[in-house]
Amino acid sequence: MDQETYLKNSIRTFPDFPRKGVNFYDITGLFKTGEVFSLTVQKMTRLVDQYMPDRLFAVDAKGFIFAAPVAANLGIGLSLLRKASKLPGKVVRYTYALEYGTDEMECRTDDFSPSERLVVIDDVLATGAHYPPL
Repeated sequence: MDQETYLKNSIRTFPDFPRKGVNFYDITGLFKTGEVFSLTVQKMTRLVDQYMPDRLFAVDAKGFIFAAPVAANLGIGLSLLRKASKLPGKVVRYTYALEYGTDEMECRTDDFSPSERLVVIDDVLATGAHYPPL
């Protein structure tokens, strides 16, 4: 089995969760074993590297799991995007739409420079339609 298929087979789908019409893709299989997690991080590192980022932003919470080793592999900084009211200090807040509502996240304003090239690592893509496949 090729690596692409191996990784895809590590992701389980739960139809109609958390509500009817929404498919939940459970990515926890991607860090269930060292071999699968290592392959996942290697693939993500290659995908992210093509954008030549200065820093990664990791989205709360499973995004932290993937972004930290990718940032270490690339030798770049890492900042956190957290759910609203979870970070101390001066923050900027962003409200965004979900398939089934809205949510907010924040980052500290001193965690990055406006001149930096940033890539966001998240564990969930609502549609995946605008992003390269895993």
